[in-house]
Amino acid sequence: MTQVKFSEVKAGDFIKADGGFTCLDAGEVCKVYADDGLNLHIPCRDGTHFLCGQIGNDGILVGFTAVQS
Repeated sequence: MTQVKFSEVKAGDFIKADGGFTCLDAGEVCKVYADDGLNLHIPCRDGTHFLCGQIGNDGILVGFTAVQS
């Protein structure tokens, strides 16, 4: 399980959700998108999940791991 830093994520990347979300399934692989304001987000059952709300104190995305290509 590889942690992913928010500063290293860009549109077009894929990240995997853990089991702590109500709008995403555990293990779900999600493609990252950027809106016109360059805010990174992923689609979810509730619509859009913005990644800026998942940044931990250390810059690591809480609830997501990297997808190895």
